[in-house]
Amino acid sequence: MTDKTFTLFLAIVLLSTTTFAQKGNFAVNEPVMIDNSYSLYQAGDIFLAGQPTQENLDSLVKIGVTLVVNLRTKSEMDLLNFDEAKVLKKSNVQYLHISMGGDDGYKAEAIERMGKKMKSVEGKVLIHCRGAGRATYAWMAWLVNFEKYSIDEAIALGSKARFYVPFFDLLGYPVTIKKK
Repeated sequence: MTDKTFTLFLAIVLLSTTTFAQKGNFAVNEPVMIDNSYSLYQAGDIFLAGQPTQENLDSLVKIGVTLVVNLRTKSEMDLLNFDEAKVLKKSNVQYLHISMGGDDGYKAEAIERMGKKMKSVEGKVLIHCRGAGRATYAWMAWLVNFEKYSIDEAIALGSKARFYVPFFDLLGYPVTIKKK
């Protein structure tokens, strides 16, 4: 193997440890914290966050977000001081509100709705809730159900953002989860 070929091969191997292959419409990378003020993570073409302000939304639109998926409950939305859907409509950004958590619980149908909507857009997507936890869980389920990631791959990615289960640490060894 020539030095140039080996160097290229080594670079690809090193990149593959932090960048996951694009399996669907979106590039997926390990989540990286972008803005701690509202727990904004970027994971390739997907952003995960807590509740953005109107100014945060304007900034995300400027960098190519074309769909916002809001997972906050109705009672959480009632506490906002601006109309998120109206702000996004003015910017020609698609908006999907799926109430998740609280009395609405966690349902597979929510991920089905989110995934179908995401299939219909080009550009970047923001998935948010109040603190980025539900957004991370939904993103992980989307990775498994729509992008064909394994559950272990989704857990590895999610643990870089807001997915954390202390039970895994308490066991002291890696956990493999299988689908039913």
